[in-house]
Amino acid sequence: MEADAGLILILSLLAWQFDEAGPWVLAAGLMRYAFVLAGLWLPWLRTALPASVRRQTACVVQVVALIGCLVPLIPPPWSAALVACGLAVLTASFAVDIAWLARQARRAC
Repeated sequence: MEADAGLILILSLLAWQFDEAGPWVLAAGLMRYAFVLAGLWLPWLRTALPASVRRQTACVVQVVALIGCLVPLIPPPWSAALVACGLAVLTASFAVDIAWLARQARRAC
């Protein structure tokens, strides 16, 4: 998981550096690290999550979108749209996990 997060961070930095997407693309690369940092203040975020094909798929979609946007054949307006779709999938996946963790925390109280 951490290797995937590192890869996404590097790819998002490259997408921004090569002007394939705006600085918002860094959200994809920083999302995992923000989640981990949030767990320092919200201990319920550190609860182990069950294995998930959805989570794995979201990661693959994000990596493919970032690699795809770096392909020279895809011009910047389309590359930004591609990465935005990948970011939407990744954000939705994180939202589902956070909602699940919040429900588990409420049940434990």
